[in-house]
Amino acid sequence: MSKETLVLDEKALETELCKQIASGEAARKAIRIDTPDTNCSLFDLLAGFEPQVIQDNSDWNDHKYLSQDLFGGITPDIVLRSKTSGENRIVIEVKKTSDFTHKELDASQVLRYFLHLLATTNKRPNGRADISRAVLLAAPKQWFESNSAKPWNHFLKQYQPLATQFEIVLGNIILSA
Repeated sequence: MSKETLVLDEKALETELCKQIASGEAARKAIRIDTPDTNCSLFDLLAGFEPQVIQDNSDWNDHKYLSQDLFGGITPDIVLRSKTSGENRIVIEVKKTSDFTHKELDASQVLRYFLHLLATTNKRPNGRADISRAVLLAAPKQWFESNSAKPWNHFLKQYQPLATQFEIVLGNIILSA
């Protein structure tokens, strides 16, 4: 199978997940999130707020000139932006069989998303409740069991305490392949 075919298969998973997110409350409740601490659903993270769904688009980044060495050119597969605060609150990376673009253990793609979220959002924007902050990885179960997941597992182990302190959820969404 060519790399182009793999990317198209991954894009189909991404598009299907975006459709689920956009289709409402019942579908959001069905999107389960496994975290090191607990399990919840996307519905729980959204906390009753309706997000703007941004799919694989550089318009997600309202801070394009912030730390270019670290964040320049990164584009998550899916970003859920709060319509209340205007902040990007949830970043979702989607994988099917591919590795991360940046797969270095201490500078991985997901670590860059996490640091961007930490630097550009607030726990309670303007002192008000909002969508929870999260960095999520959506993939079929076999991806999480493969060598491709090594940077993700390293990230979870190293950054879960910091994420917990700043109320950022780190978790897996298991997709049907």
